[in-house]
Amino acid sequence: MSHTIEMMRVGEVLAAEVGADVGLVKRACLLHDVGKVLTHKIDSPHHHISGQVARKYGLDDKLVNAIEAHHLDIEPQSVEAVLVYIADAISGARPGARKDSYEQYIQRIESLENVAKELGGDRLEEVFAIKAGRELRIIVKPALISDDEMTVLAKDIAQSIEKTQNYPGNVEVTIIRETRAVEVAR
Repeated sequence: MSHTIEMMRVGEVLAAEVGADVGLVKRACLLHDVGKVLTHKIDSPHHHISGQVARKYGLDDKLVNAIEAHHLDIEPQSVEAVLVYIADAISGARPGARKDSYEQYIQRIESLENVAKELGGDRLEEVFAIKAGRELRIIVKPALISDDEMTVLAKDIAQSIEKTQNYPGNVEVTIIRETRAVEVAR
């Protein structure tokens, strides 16, 4: 609840600062996580459920989009929708905002890394979950994977994360394939 109130305050200030619809931003901030109470019944991301609930009750399309686009997997259609995303990111990023225990955090990070390791196998050199699990950076062995295979692997890993993992926001999958030629002048 404190996240929602904080988000409403941040959203209000942002909207006022840029001349956006303050009321719409505050309403979207208030309703953005309502779908979390139904995730045990509906197999869908909470922000999609929040949008469905808003549509069910006949809320304005602009408001619905601002609610369901707050994780950016749905395209924001207005400045207000972008402001809701920003307010959520600001509130969620401050120290102490997440209730995850250290153990849960480590488990989530390791789960993300394990998805890549399972799909990449011996073609991988290193796997790192960085930016608090919002990016998965993978270094591959250049002799074992081509550029085209690397692109397919990135897509496969991202799809597997979507299907099997529970994570806040988006996870960017970055694969790095580097070849070097080194000579030493003596």
